[in-house]
Amino acid sequence: MRLVNGLRLYENFGDWIAVPTKEFAARQKLPSAFSLSESGAILWRMLEAGSDMESLVQRLLDEYSIDYETAFDDVAEFVQSLKKAGLLDDPG
Repeated sequence: MRLVNGLRLYENFGDWIAVPTKEFAARQKLPSAFSLSESGAILWRMLEAGSDMESLVQRLLDEYSIDYETAFDDVAEFVQSLKKAGLLDDPG
């Protein structure tokens, strides 16, 4: 899975914001920015590089004191929200 081109992630004093380019936002009819949690920013960076579901889950397990089911559910929810917004290229 990989994020579509046209989005940039910025950190501003601990807050994470994903901002689409003007052209991409107009084409996709997106808001001007998306707010992300710290874990969302971690997953976002990994999706920029084209990570798979299992790699995303493992990263949350490595980063936080949570069980596999919680990590999997959190990743699945995040990925689904990106798909719904049309922000994720997923060939499978």
